[in-house]
Amino acid sequence: MSNNSQAMRLSSSISPKKDKRGAMHTRRSAHLISDDSRSVPKTRGTMNPDLSEILATLHVLRLPMRTKFRGIESREVALFEGPYGWGEFSPFLEYGAVESSRWLQAGIEAAFQPQVPNLRSKVAINATLPAVDSEAEIERILSWYPGAKTVKIKVAEDHSRNIARIEQVRRLFPSIAIRLDLNGEMSVNEAITFLEPLAKSIEYVEQPCESIEELRELKKRLDIKVAADEVVRKSEDPLALDLEGAADLIILKSSPLGGIRSAMKIAEHFSLPVVVSSALESAVGISQGIRL
Repeated sequence: MSNNSQAMRLSSSISPKKDKRGAMHTRRSAHLISDDSRSVPKTRGTMNPDLSEILATLHVLRLPMRTKFRGIESREVALFEGPYGWGEFSPFLEYGAVESSRWLQAGIEAAFQPQVPNLRSKVAINATLPAVDSEAEIERILSWYPGAKTVKIKVAEDHSRNIARIEQVRRLFPSIAIRLDLNGEMSVNEAITFLEPLAKSIEYVEQPCESIEELRELKKRLDIKVAADEVVRKSEDPLALDLEGAADLIILKSSPLGGIRSAMKIAEHFSLPVVVSSALESAVGISQGIRL
């Protein structure tokens, strides 16, 4: 179950059911005790469960999204229960075995290992705005985040649409702080052209270019705060990275990084400010990010 192909094979033997909210639920009827009498595996307390322990309580859900994001309209997640609660396994379909295995590690940590103590009682949140264009749609989406003082705006390929989106947000919410997320899609020159007029009016830009070398070159040529995301969470060994001069802060996502403990090691290693973000998980996965 360390990659997506296995996850899909697991789901193929599960029959879907729909709840009152329209979410698709699936259950392994051939291998599970019925819902009325289901219990967690007998080997309670193990921190390294075998596959049978995970399959014993496995549920696969398809969750409809309220707005299209990253080209998808629903998220398929696998949930399983252990002695310490529920864990989630929900890598994106294009991810390979190594990257997906970290998501499984995060789910196992949540379900089968003692919870990491909370370091704070409350956290500030930001709104997230996908690449939508209409003012009505922008206002509708941001209404889902009452009280948020910051918005992260996703950037698409058409720069004129990106600028218009940013301007509409400023017009609708003049006091809100703005972060931009480029997902590593621009070259250094493209990023400079796009970001130079915006650099003084945004909080930071997230992963404007793909590589650490490009991020470092961008910061040499443009005075702007850069947050490292993909270069950290997609690295085979994040602790071996040299972020000096390339990043002012780090984006931490619990599921893609292998769980809370792994993410905390990264934060401690680099001693940079961090922003905790989600990766389109269900409430189960997001709850681990909140604990982080």
